[in-house]
Amino acid sequence: MNYFSGFLEKTTHLLEQLSSRPELGGLQISNIGIQYIGISGKTPKAYSFRFPPGVVVDGHIQDKEQFKNILSQLHDAVLPGKPTQIIQIVGVLPSSLVYTQSFTIPNVGEEKLEESVILNLQMISPLPPASSYMSWQMLSESVERYELLGAFIEASIVDELKNIFTSARFYPVAFEFPSLSISRLLATSARTKEKNILLLQVSSDGINLSIIRRNKIHFDYFRSWRSIQGEDNQISRDRFNQVIVEEVRKVINFSMSKFREKIDAALLVAPGFEEEVKKVIGENFSITIEPLAVATEGMSPVWYVPLGAAKRDMMHSGKREEYINLNRETSADIFFEEYTSRFVRLWRNVFILVLGFFLVVFLSSYLFLRGQRNSIQGTILSSKTQVNQNELDLLKEKAERFNTLVGALQSTSNNVGEWRAFLGDFLDLAEKNKITVDRIDISSLDALILVSATSPDNMSAIAFKNTLSESGRFENVVIPLLSIKELENGSVGFSLSFSLKQRMLR
Repeated sequence: MNYFSGFLEKTTHLLEQLSSRPELGGLQISNIGIQYIGISGKTPKAYSFRFPPGVVVDGHIQDKEQFKNILSQLHDAVLPGKPTQIIQIVGVLPSSLVYTQSFTIPNVGEEKLEESVILNLQMISPLPPASSYMSWQMLSESVERYELLGAFIEASIVDELKNIFTSARFYPVAFEFPSLSISRLLATSARTKEKNILLLQVSSDGINLSIIRRNKIHFDYFRSWRSIQGEDNQISRDRFNQVIVEEVRKVINFSMSKFREKIDAALLVAPGFEEEVKKVIGENFSITIEPLAVATEGMSPVWYVPLGAAKRDMMHSGKREEYINLNRETSADIFFEEYTSRFVRLWRNVFILVLGFFLVVFLSSYLFLRGQRNSIQGTILSSKTQVNQNELDLLKEKAERFNTLVGALQSTSNNVGEWRAFLGDFLDLAEKNKITVDRIDISSLDALILVSATSPDNMSAIAFKNTLSESGRFENVVIPLLSIKELENGSVGFSLSFSLKQRMLR
């Protein structure tokens, strides 16, 4: 199993490098509508669509067709003109559907961790394990124990939702819950790293309270507006303030009993209610509270949940998934499938493009060469009709001259030894007399030989002439006086002619 996991991780990394990384957006589902954020570019893309009344009630889909219709509108807005392209998302489920609980287990080692966690999740699950999806994430680790957060949801809800997403060309790689998405925005904050934070979120679905310790969510509690409203037609301001005080007190008391820690500060995500909630908490509790501010240009708090979901990093380097995922499959499996598919499509298109390119090159080359061949053939045929007798005689004369030269070359090749002896003797004498030979004109060893050379001065040139004459190998050695010229560098250039004695050639 460990070997397969390592192989899957390495293969997925390779496919990631060789294929384009798919865009991953965060999509939140609430009772009133859906919100989507994609952060593939520099500026996040945000879209929001409201449901008609009764489409989603307490997180449960009541009208599948209307829900799918809204998703189709969102797809057209995100990818206009691309109705068949799949959009990958991290789906944020309504808080009312997800149950969470933190728990600890002994440190059994990495190899047995998964097995031990699953067993404990089944034991503490508020839902029948056979009909639910369970997931977990690591909160802290010590030599003695692991501290974990577990999450549970009915499997039928996820399966139904995933089928609707798939039919609308959305591909959920993970499902999570709102407080987990928001806590991800705090994951890198040094300001809250060592603090025990109360995260209070007021949304269209209800009130969500979470405890964030060391920038990780340790406790999550949700109360819907319907449970607060009861049989009343609306929630009064006094009732709203009362519920805020009651629920915050419950969470503070839970933190003291569970973690033996007081709440250091509270962060608020309540678009439109910030001042009122701050006032209520400030009057009833001795903790500081301030709105959660995220350094993302143009993003108001109403977008924090889908933004946190969109920032989920699926391709982590660990052996296990870092965050809770209430999907059927793990995100690593899903991304492996997606990268494989993208890899195949990318290199299929590259192959077709390269094949098409070479086809065009070969076709163009074929047409060009065929045209050249036809042109040459036409020129040859045209030349044949224009040849007259005089040109034919001239060609014959050139052919005979060529044959004579070939014969001379063959004769010369037989006298290689004589040529070598002549050139060796002549160049040795030139070197001894400090003569630089620039050129030798010679047609045969029996003909007059002409030499162009350079000497340091006039006397050296005359001495070289006398040396040749006295050597007994050369005769008729002549240096025309007009050929002696003084060069710019002070040396003397001259021409020399001579012939070889016949008795030395045989």
